[in-house]
Amino acid sequence: MSRPILPRFLFARRRRGSWWRPVLALLITRLAIAPIGLLGRCICGAALVVVVAPWLLARLVTIPLGLVRASAFLGWLADDVWDGDQPGGRLVGGAWALLHRSDAASVSRLERLAHRPGPLGPAGLVGAGLLAAAQGDRARARGLLASVDLLPTGALPAAAERLAVTWRLADALASADWAAAESLAVRLGWRARVLALSAARIGGLAQVSDGELKRAWQLSLRPSVYRSLVQRALAVRAPATTPAAPETPVATGGPLAAALARHAALAATVPTADDLVAAAAAWDTALGRADGASSWAVPRAAALGLSDGRAALTALAADVEADLSEAALASGVAVPDGSGMLQAVQRRVRQRLLEDVEAACRALETRVGAGRWLPAVLEWTELLALRARHDRLGRMGGLPLRRLVLVPLHGAVCPLACHLWNDRRQHALAGAIFRWLLAEAEAVGDTRLAEHERRNVGIAR
Repeated sequence: MSRPILPRFLFARRRRGSWWRPVLALLITRLAIAPIGLLGRCICGAALVVVVAPWLLARLVTIPLGLVRASAFLGWLADDVWDGDQPGGRLVGGAWALLHRSDAASVSRLERLAHRPGPLGPAGLVGAGLLAAAQGDRARARGLLASVDLLPTGALPAAAERLAVTWRLADALASADWAAAESLAVRLGWRARVLALSAARIGGLAQVSDGELKRAWQLSLRPSVYRSLVQRALAVRAPATTPAAPETPVATGGPLAAALARHAALAATVPTADDLVAAAAAWDTALGRADGASSWAVPRAAALGLSDGRAALTALAADVEADLSEAALASGVAVPDGSGMLQAVQRRVRQRLLEDVEAACRALETRVGAGRWLPAVLEWTELLALRARHDRLGRMGGLPLRRLVLVPLHGAVCPLACHLWNDRRQHALAGAIFRWLLAEAEAVGDTRLAEHERRNVGIAR
C-alpha cells in the first residue's frame, strides 16, 4: 500500500471525557450540603477534588509520594488533560511516580501498558520516555522525549509537552550540556528564565550580568531550589583574554616520527577536521618520501629474509586509513576533500556510513515485508535509531550520500508509516514519518518521491 487511505476528518482531535465532570461535581456538591454529617462531607470534599482536578492532585500529592497505582489512576481519570488518551495519561502518571520510588512490580505493569497492541498517543510516548528513565535507560528516555518535537504541531497535549521538556532540561543540567539546557529553559517561559541565564553564563554562551541573573532568581517561584546553580553561575567570570590553543608538539626524528606523533594525538583527544587533515598530510609525507618509512622498511625486510618490503608499507598504509576513519566516525567530524591519505580516509568513511544506513533499511524492509510488527513504542524506537544513523550520514557525507540512500530509505520507512496510519491508528507517528520523508525528498531534489510524500502529508494533516 503506497499511501494512507482513511479520510482525515475521522481523526480530528477531540477533547473527550470532560462532559461528565460538571455533572458529577454537581451531584457531589449537592450531596455535600445535605445533612450527612462532618465525615460524609469530608468524603464528599475529597471525591470532589478527585473528580474536578485529578491531575493537580497527582502532581501535588501522589506523584511526589511515589504512589504509582494512585498516580496512574489519577492520570487515567484526567483524560481531558491528555485529549482523551486515557492509557497515555495512566502511563504518564505511573511512570512519573516511579521516578520518585522504584517498584519492580509497577515497572512490569507499566511496561505491559506501554507495549499494548492499541494505539500509542503522544501522551503515551512521553510516558514511555519517563518509564525508560525510571528503568535507568537514560539514553532511550532522552531519545523518546526528544522525539516529541517531531510530532505534528498541536498533536502533543500541553501538559505532556511541558513534562517532556522539563525532564530533558533536568537531564541537560545533570550532564552539564549548557547549550541544550539554555534552549530548553527558554521553551518553559519566564518560570525557567533563571535556569536559562545560569546555563548561558556557565557554558559561556552569552554575557549575563550579575544583576540580571539575581533579578531572575528573585522572581523565580522556588528560589531555594536554584540556589546552588545560581551561586555556581555567579562564580563564573569571563576571562580577560582568550588563551591561545596549545599547539600540537612536533616530534623530531624525521617524517615517520612526526606522523606517529600526529597519530598518537588523535587518540588522546576528540579530533577535528584540521587534525585529520594534518595527520593525513603527515602520513603522506612519511610514506612517500625517501627518508620516510621506506628508508627502514625495505632494508629491514631484506635482513629478515622477506621478499618485498613494499607489502609491509601497503599494510601500514591500510592500517593508518582504518585508524583515521575510525577516529572520524567516533568523533562525527566530516572528512574534508583532499588527495592521498585524506581521500582514502574519506572514501572509507563514506562507505561505512552508507553500509550502516542501508543495512538498517534492509532489516526494517524485511521485517515489515514479512508482517512482523512490534508494539508502537518499539516501532518508534527503531525508527529513531534509523533516523539517528541517517542524520550522522547527512552530517558527515552531505547531500551526495543522502541522495544515494533516499530510495532504500523510502522503500523501508514508507510502508511502515502506511501501516501505522491505516491499520494501527498511529496518526501522529505516521504523520511525523511522512513529513520526514517529504523533507528528505525535497532536500535532495527527488521530485517524484516528493510529490508522493506531499500527498501523504496532505492526508495526514
